Amino acid sequence: MTRRDGVQVSDSRMMRALKAVNMLQSTDYQRERRQLAAARKAAFLVPPLGPNQVWKLDFSDFETIVDGTWRIAGCRGYWIKYESLWRISPTANQFDAIEVVELALADYEILFGHRLVDQCTIDPDTGELIPVVTLVTDNGGPFRSFRF
Repeated sequence: MTRRDGVQVSDSRMMRALKAVNMLQSTDYQRERRQLAAARKAAFLVPPLGPNQVWKLDFSDFETIVDGTWRIAGCRGYWIKYESLWRISPTANQFDAIEVVELALADYEILFGHRLVDQCTIDPDTGELIPVVTLVTDNGGPFRSFRF
């Protein structure tokens, strides 16, 4: 039993109340988190041996006294430790995440003189592009969106 405002409330009643206002995680939340963590770990099963094999992408919060909190996002090459252009925005959503990747791709083209897609090979069976870069994120909200 939980005591709140002088009233005893059972755990089941508390769960129903939280569920009614949509404040509980779904039942498959932990399973999904484990699957995403396994996918991140798989990116490092074979350690990168050269540049542009694994990129890491994440948002950081930068709190100011006057203008509130800004989100800074950047894409970093895991092997060469090169940080591409940053995106600074008051939001951290799927559009910001997509723009960070586009900035990283544009930065790659400037640095190496050709587009990253030119490094990709085509699967002879399916005809699909085989990517050369694995993009690792913390699987936060912006990175789980359909567009991203």
